[in-house]
Amino acid sequence: GMILVLSAAFVPGAKPIRALTTMARDSRNRGAPSAGWTESAVAGALGLSLAGPRRYRGESVRGPWIGDGRARATPADISRAVYLFAVACLISRC
Repeated sequence: GMILVLSAAFVPGAKPIRALTTMARDSRNRGAPSAGWTESAVAGALGLSLAGPRRYRGESVRGPWIGDGRARATPADISRAVYLFAVACLISRC
């Protein structure tokens, strides 16, 4: 999660402080504890709301939202998420 927060400083339009505050607030809202840190950092960095109610294997699943941004990711958001991931990969190899 912290690598993603740091990486957000190098991604155009991403917000590292928001990534940190969202991670601190929402990381425990994910069923899998290890996924909560990274998912909440990405949600905050990109201004998205992730998880929430969704369909999984054809069934509706309830779940809390992670982040407080837009709930619908656009193709541009996906590109920024890939960019954020690539920067995190570069940083983690240093």
